[in-house]
Amino acid sequence: MREKVKGMTNRGVLFTAGMVILGAVTLALVLVVVEQRQQANAQLIPMLGLDRQYDLFTSIEGGLREIILVESGMEFNASNATTVMIGESIPSNADAFRAAMAGFEDFVEDNFAEVQLNLIDVNDNLPFFISPYNVSFTHPDQYGQDRITITPTALNVKSYGIFINSSKMEIESLTWGGSKSGNVPMSVRAVDYLGNEFVEAHQVDLTKNVAITIAFADEDDDLLVQVRPNELGTLRVENHEEESVFVAVTIGFPLMSEPVSVTLPPDTIRINYSSMGIEHRGTVRMV
Repeated sequence: MREKVKGMTNRGVLFTAGMVILGAVTLALVLVVVEQRQQANAQLIPMLGLDRQYDLFTSIEGGLREIILVESGMEFNASNATTVMIGESIPSNADAFRAAMAGFEDFVEDNFAEVQLNLIDVNDNLPFFISPYNVSFTHPDQYGQDRITITPTALNVKSYGIFINSSKMEIESLTWGGSKSGNVPMSVRAVDYLGNEFVEAHQVDLTKNVAITIAFADEDDDLLVQVRPNELGTLRVENHEEESVFVAVTIGFPLMSEPVSVTLPPDTIRINYSSMGIEHRGTVRMV
């Protein structure tokens, strides 16, 4: 009888110990699950923040790009890794462009407190940067005026091609002055609404002056295409007539590891989720 009671006692102890061990294991598993969930949540919050930041940035970039293309009428093309074309009418009506930019900026900043748009330079001079060559394309007398300037910071331009289309004024002549010998091909093609066409091309020295004059019939002023001497091949196009003409400049560059691209100034778009420790500054890529 005593042995039987002892056996029952041992089984009770074993059962109790087993329950304690099972409870401990279960608690450990619960703690592991809770810890993993906390870690997952800690990782998920920044991931969700990054996703939201990416979506917001992409939407804003797309909106700014659309305003530039529609309201300024500018054209951009990169046909290969080393050639870029930028075209626009000069002079242009900048009022609609600036109104659209102001409306978009107000809408974005009123509805997204974490976003700030830096559009001062964009509204004033509408500058673009050609990478990785560190060349700027801008409107030095304010966007909407009668000239554009392409400014390299080194002698890295391999070719210039200028196309001019006059949809309202008859072109009378094209006169090439200055350099006609060198190692950089440069061409000018001018057409008008009557079907007149003038073409001239030469190898030029970008450290020497090039001055091309396009004269319009029955008009007092001209359109000038200039490469300025001692300015690393800076190209200027100026239309001194009140009527606009379309000017497209194609620039060739040496091959580099990074393909050519055209963007607005850096820090055009700023997004800051301070609560998540997420900050992003970026620009708008046209091509």
